[in-house]
Amino acid sequence: KIEKGPTQSLYTLVLKTWSNSGLEIAGERAEDVLYQMQSSDMPGIFPGTIAFSVVLNCWGRQERLFATNRAFAVLKHMEERFKADKKNAKPNTYCYATVIDAYGCIGKAVEAEQVLERLLEAFDESQDPDLQPNAVAFTSAIKAWGKTDSPEGPMRAENLLERMHTLYLKTGNELLAPHFIPFTSVLHAWARCREKARKASRSEAILTRMQELYTAGYEDVRPNQISYATVIDCLAKSNERGAAQRAEALLESLMALYEETGDASLRPNTITFTSVMDAWAKSKEKYAVSRVEAILQKMEEIYKAGGKDAKPNTISYTITLRAFATDTNADEKTAEKALEILNKMKMLERKGHKDLSPSAKTYG
Repeated sequence: KIEKGPTQSLYTLVLKTWSNSGLEIAGERAEDVLYQMQSSDMPGIFPGTIAFSVVLNCWGRQERLFATNRAFAVLKHMEERFKADKKNAKPNTYCYATVIDAYGCIGKAVEAEQVLERLLEAFDESQDPDLQPNAVAFTSAIKAWGKTDSPEGPMRAENLLERMHTLYLKTGNELLAPHFIPFTSVLHAWARCREKARKASRSEAILTRMQELYTAGYEDVRPNQISYATVIDCLAKSNERGAAQRAEALLESLMALYEETGDASLRPNTITFTSVMDAWAKSKEKYAVSRVEAILQKMEEIYKAGGKDAKPNTISYTITLRAFATDTNADEKTAEKALEILNKMKMLERKGHKDLSPSAKTYG
């Protein structure tokens, strides 16, 4: 039997084609198709949850305010239709998460959190398992606050993380169980904070919380190299007394974890080592230079042993030279070591190590 006219599957195929096109007009065209389905009087033709989800995705991925507002308008239309008649397409967690993420991608944190609230309210009212809030929805809102320039952004991100955990403890919803991704997203939010001392203390507190939860049995929340590196960088930029010691202590913990587990996600890299060196170089501690030298030597040893991720680069050597230059106890031997490093960089550059080319900062 040959069917006449478009079918439900053909409409869905057209929607997915627009979704995959990547064109700027995709959202508008997909929404037109959606409303054609909605107004069709042909039996079996109706816009289901999948159709709405594809349209939301079309608008959401464009990363423009107009497009994201259209996605929100489609979501609200979906809510209204379902409220009027339960036979209509039902919004689910994915639909809300798509719009939350869309607002987050363009830095609209307030709007992202508002959509999250709509999801939470919808679930509270219905207890529908298809509307259960999950880590994806919360993390998208957390990331939104992490991208904003608002001074309250990092704390708002952390508050959402705490709310997510409280909800997990209250409901036992495993979709909200502690996971390193939302925690790391909060760390990134604090890393962008302009209050240097505060971002150092709060990022340390978040990392400690991750370690405690992991010890308590929540395996998915184990900090990785990125988690440690983010906190180390916050400490390096804080200029607080004792920050360098705390940064190096974290590096040592990370190295011990990597040696114990062999897990590549815990392997310290050039950035991690260099951030600790930077913390020492800025510290003005009396033994700062010796610590910078020791860390550089450790990097060289690891690299010679085959650890390419820890290869010293121009920044590593430049920080060492800067430490020498600001050393109040510098003497002729210090100057000789500085010249030795500079010549070493030039020699390695000639051998093809372009990442070791001396820069303007290298020469001071």
